[in-house]
Amino acid sequence: MVKIFININHMKKEYSASDQFIIRYPFFPFAYDSGWSLNDMYESEEFLHPLFIASPILYDEFKKCKEGKIKDRKTIDKINTSLYKYWSRIKSRSTPFGLFAGVSIGKIDYRNEMVFSENAYSKIRMDMKYLYNVFLFLKDLPEVKRKTLFYPNDSIYSFYGKYRFIERKYSKDSIRYEISVTDKSAALKKILVLARKGISYKEVLDFLVSEGYEEDEGLYEYIDQIIDSQVLINELEPTLIGEDYLEKIIMTLEKRGINHDMVKQLQELKSGLDRLNHQGATIKTGDILPIEKKVQNMGIPFESQHLIQVDSSRQFRSLSLSKDYTDELSEAISFLSKIGAVKNENTDLKAFIHDYSEKYETEELPLLHALDPEIGIGYPPGKNMGNGYTNSLIHNFQTYSEDAAQEKKGWNPVQDVLIEKIMKAKENRQNEIILSQEDFPSWDTMKPINMPPVIHSMFEVINDSADNTLLHIHFVGTGSGANLMGRFSRLDQSMEGYIKNLVKTEQVNSDAELVEISHLSDSPRIGNISIRPKLTQYEITCLSNSNLDQQFVIPLSDIMISVKHDKIVLRSEKLKKEILPVLTTAHNFKNSSLDIYRFLCDIQHQHSLFKGFMVNLNLALNHIPRIKYKNTVLRLASWKVTKNELNHILEKEVDEEVKKEYVAEWTKKRNIPQYVLIAEDDNEMFVDFYNIHSINVFLSLLKRNSTLALIEFLFNDKTAVVKDHLGNSYRNQIILPLFKNNEN
Repeated sequence: MVKIFININHMKKEYSASDQFIIRYPFFPFAYDSGWSLNDMYESEEFLHPLFIASPILYDEFKKCKEGKIKDRKTIDKINTSLYKYWSRIKSRSTPFGLFAGVSIGKIDYRNEMVFSENAYSKIRMDMKYLYNVFLFLKDLPEVKRKTLFYPNDSIYSFYGKYRFIERKYSKDSIRYEISVTDKSAALKKILVLARKGISYKEVLDFLVSEGYEEDEGLYEYIDQIIDSQVLINELEPTLIGEDYLEKIIMTLEKRGINHDMVKQLQELKSGLDRLNHQGATIKTGDILPIEKKVQNMGIPFESQHLIQVDSSRQFRSLSLSKDYTDELSEAISFLSKIGAVKNENTDLKAFIHDYSEKYETEELPLLHALDPEIGIGYPPGKNMGNGYTNSLIHNFQTYSEDAAQEKKGWNPVQDVLIEKIMKAKENRQNEIILSQEDFPSWDTMKPINMPPVIHSMFEVINDSADNTLLHIHFVGTGSGANLMGRFSRLDQSMEGYIKNLVKTEQVNSDAELVEISHLSDSPRIGNISIRPKLTQYEITCLSNSNLDQQFVIPLSDIMISVKHDKIVLRSEKLKKEILPVLTTAHNFKNSSLDIYRFLCDIQHQHSLFKGFMVNLNLALNHIPRIKYKNTVLRLASWKVTKNELNHILEKEVDEEVKKEYVAEWTKKRNIPQYVLIAEDDNEMFVDFYNIHSINVFLSLLKRNSTLALIEFLFNDKTAVVKDHLGNSYRNQIILPLFKNNEN
């Protein structure tokens, strides 16, 4: 059984840290002084396998370049720039991705010991886009349509003699949603009741005949219509939680006695994947080719770059993080709880609560009714989502807003201290600002925000030496961080057990029943990051299928909503109790086009006054120095860069040496260091301004985006905490949950 708590003294026992952590790391080592030439990249056989899995098309171009089959200089340069992005990523970015970066589970101890062994392994699965194409093919086969079961669309509800429901429209790469309406009849009402436990095509037909309908072409057309319009949903619809979707498809086809050739082909495909997943090694290029050949023979459309998904992990000889580092972290969190806590003020929810109270007062309504923009309120009310540019440095840190009113919003004495220190540092050309309690005259009267029961932090150990420990907090946020870990649980049983224990702890601290949200969102490929094990007892199906028994499934149509004391209350009629939706995936739900899904995801944090920590600097400054507290970096130094600054070399071809000299002069003038990261949304790209290939990557991104945010790159390859058996150094990101202790 996984233990959950160890005490941290420096937090005054307000919180305890999990005794385990998740670590993320790139698969290749990082060294400043070697490994960055094109020759290094071209001569690396180990680079070929990750590249092939990530981009088969670029892999083919790479091979042609190596074999001298491409002669045009511009084409070669363009390919090399694309390749160099991947080469940089595999050495410098910790976000898990194919064979580029992996994830493992470690323990908190009294010493740092993070040493890779020589072994690594991968788990391979079919890309959800391909599996969705399989589903689209299967559902229209006459035999499948006859023998599989159908269930009610989970969004269907009755309104003034009509059934209203959300219909999914699928095009080549995306899914969109629209509200559809059909006539409500006594027969359809009974069909929907019968379908709650699953109903076959023939059972629908037999029921309608028993009700006096004549079995003719018109009756078959009616049944086809309620299936094709998604009033009834096929049991083969994608599932994201629990059982592997490919396995679910195969088991369903076998269970229903379907004899189509596709069943055998899918079984063979699954067997091939299972063999690879049991070999205990990383996936190679030669492993993928038989899969691609098998899929070609099946005749279902696919794209080679969207055929498979790979998650990877390296084994460690030892993997422990010193408690000294969690002490450093907790001190910084305590400090931030006074100067950098962000209240969870969701303007969309606030507007919804206001409009609901005005229109319905304390009345309880079906959720689908309330969120229907034509007959209810919709979400967000008015659809005004805003378009401010944000960049995540410390959780939800808002960078270079051009809206002067936004800059003044929420201004307080903490910002006064920070801006004074920033201006002084810029005046003295200082690269670093060190904060302390003494900087805030009213420190003793400043009250920390009321913290939630569970928080999590993502941080990096930058420098691991006795005389110069250095951490960088990427963010601190509410919840256990299970959303960052869920899809990797299939890599390691101990990781799955750990994540399940985290969610159980969150349930203990909640008055409502935690219910996982299952939804495929706007693209089948989102399913690649949305698959995860069953973490809660119940599941909300949001236009999706479920692997659970129906007694544990809460359809959208089961959920009631009311507003009490300025809070939204969701209640399940099935459970007869309040529910709290939770999303344990890393999906950025704010981008979803399905309003009800965004609403459910927003609701999960409404009871918490805490959203995260940030050094709140809404400033239109082109440079902000590094901000530290003791041995912890709270905010990396940053620069705003515009295309106009480098137009001279962007708009015309220049010699490489001239380009390097021009960039060198520009970085000196702007006081930008040699090594930086381009921060583009949640993506980071390493740049060395002394390396022409890296410069070309930077310029290509600047030309495309017009404006870039740069942040400093801090990493000590001599004192790195993560090493391999040969002594090479690696970057890291550590996810650590912390739990509030009982006050008694």
